[in-house]
Amino acid sequence: MSDPLALYIAAIKREILQDTVLSDCKTFAQLHDYCDANMLGFECLPEYVEGTDMTERTIDFANQAQSVIDQWLRDGMPRYAILTNTFVNGWVNCSSDDDGAPLTFDTLAEAEQELADYKKNGEHLDISDDDYQIVKVTK
Repeated sequence: MSDPLALYIAAIKREILQDTVLSDCKTFAQLHDYCDANMLGFECLPEYVEGTDMTERTIDFANQAQSVIDQWLRDGMPRYAILTNTFVNGWVNCSSDDDGAPLTFDTLAEAEQELADYKKNGEHLDISDDDYQIVKVTK
């Protein structure tokens, strides 16, 4: 992901999802009750600043991201998970990180790519393609 706006939005989402208080917020404005929401993801804000003053370009960029985050919060912070049918326990998340925590993806396209890569690597040989599904999950 090399799109600066997408990187910035992903950084803000990570910060919100990692904080139990922030992840209960339903709007971007509500985040301000608990933190300086304008500083979320700041490390990924492109260097549009001249000296120490933020330029109009930086503010416009941040406002674009904040609008996306606001809609994401209002929509219930949707994520996408890849499930597989175990036939014993029903449908379960079949993707996990290095610590074993279930993976979810910001976009349907990311989840579809992960599933395609998983299938391409031959890790699913014991399960039919019909035994996978991508579902939208919200908080």
